[in-house]
Amino acid sequence: NKKKNLTWIFQYQKTKTIILQKTLPYNNNYGIKLPKNLCGPLEYYLEASLSGKRDVINQTGLKISGYCAPKVISSKWCTTNDGKDVRNSHVFKYGETIYLNLITEGLNGHLNLSIDIFRKGEEDQTHLQRFTSVDVIDGEINIEIKNTYAWFSKLKGIKETEEFCVKVFDPANKTYVPNNKHE
Repeated sequence: NKKKNLTWIFQYQKTKTIILQKTLPYNNNYGIKLPKNLCGPLEYYLEASLSGKRDVINQTGLKISGYCAPKVISSKWCTTNDGKDVRNSHVFKYGETIYLNLITEGLNGHLNLSIDIFRKGEEDQTHLQRFTSVDVIDGEINIEIKNTYAWFSKLKGIKETEEFCVKVFDPANKTYVPNNKHE
């Protein structure tokens, strides 16, 4: 009576795409630890298989999702999608396309966040634009901002160099997501 090995199959719940597959002796413990950037509403599926293959008919596994406090960890303004952060080396001109990348925690899998753009340095910040239905994929937000020329007409007392900031709005909770500095 030989004891079999177990194949642990960790996959995306929705698409059943395998993320990690590992075969271990039947009596070994196995655990999954989701990093904070992969926590959020996205569900994963962990299946234990005696055959080494997935059971596509029966629900033989566990649905898993991770929770941690939603937070924006870092941001970068780029000239290409998810490129190099150029906010300190490049002065964007109105009409130029900006690619915004945000690294997040606790938001993975969100499909309807909003990104608000504000003029920085004002007590009562001027709201310039809102992007809606923003997705968080693998803990990252990547958006292309094409119509920066429209911001120009909304600004009063225009300075030679302007600074802008973004805020991530969660419409489900009706709150802005804080960053590392609790802003």
